[in-house]
Amino acid sequence: MVDPTYQGQHIGTELVNKFLKKHQNVGQTILITDPEDKTLAFYQSLGFQEVKPSGYGRAFVMDRRFN
Repeated sequence: MVDPTYQGQHIGTELVNKFLKKHQNVGQTILITDPEDKTLAFYQSLGFQEVKPSGYGRAFVMDRRFN
C-alpha cells in the first residue's frame, strides 16, 4: 500500500514491477486485495487478471486483524 499522499507518483507500480522481476521464475502470482475499484484498475493496468473463486478454484483468507 502506498500512502494516499504519494499515490499517483508510480511508486506502487515500481514496487510491483520490482517484485515481479525479482520473482520472474515463479509460475503464479496471487494477490488478495480489498474490493475497491481503484485497486482493480491498478492491478489490471499491470497485467493482472481478476479471478473469481467460483470459476477458478478457491481462495482462502484468514483475517486476524481484529482478534
